[in-house]
Amino acid sequence: MPYIVHRDELRGTTGTGWKRIDLLGKDVAELVGANFELLVLEPGESSPMHGHADCEHYLFVLQGEGFLGLEDGEHRIEENYVISVDPGERHVVRNSGQKKLEILEFIIPGGGKYPA
Repeated sequence: MPYIVHRDELRGTTGTGWKRIDLLGKDVAELVGANFELLVLEPGESSPMHGHADCEHYLFVLQGEGFLGLEDGEHRIEENYVISVDPGERHVVRNSGQKKLEILEFIIPGGGKYPA
């Protein structure tokens, strides 16, 4: 049976001006060993600075524009860009545009989130 659900019905994490929506759900993510998430940033907002220990992290920009901040500086990102962040590399995503910045995130294996 297919898994069909509207994104408004999915759970996630929210902060000031941003939200991270878990697209697979915890049970499926554990089964496949990966996190598949949607990051939504309002104009002018940023994700927290964070890293994913021992995980490959890929991002695909669905809409909007902004910057990926790494320890060596900022890199411009926009619609249709694919980004790879090294395991453990601390990073932040900032929306510099006038509309929402939406990014699909793939974290493999799942569960390696946000070390201090």
